[in-house]
Amino acid sequence: LIIHGQVMDASVYFKMADLVITQSGHSTAMELLTLGKPSIMVPDANQTEQENNARRMVELGVSRQITYDTLSGGTLKTVITDMLATDTHQQAAEQMAQRADDIHGAAAAANVLREYAHRLLAY
Repeated sequence: LIIHGQVMDASVYFKMADLVITQSGHSTAMELLTLGKPSIMVPDANQTEQENNARRMVELGVSRQITYDTLSGGTLKTVITDMLATDTHQQAAEQMAQRADDIHGAAAAANVLREYAHRLLAY
């Protein structure tokens, strides 16, 4: 088990991880889905975006959620052990990564930008 505080480029660590424990900001949630990494989400209380992201990640089957009220070493140990003992969350995460790959998001975004640039040049 390696615990890191805040890091500049978390994706390097996400790629190597079997499981990510994080708050549930939008960018992090989307990156984890794209990488196919299961996670434990600990959203900030009263942060609607984080609470909604965590709830949706749980609904997708890729995450478990822990609230700050119930967060403890024992709770983390139990949830980590449970998640690593089965491949349910890992399989769901891999399926989401495949879906993300299937839509060719980067190529589609590049095409939209290219088309927009051509339109701007027409003016």
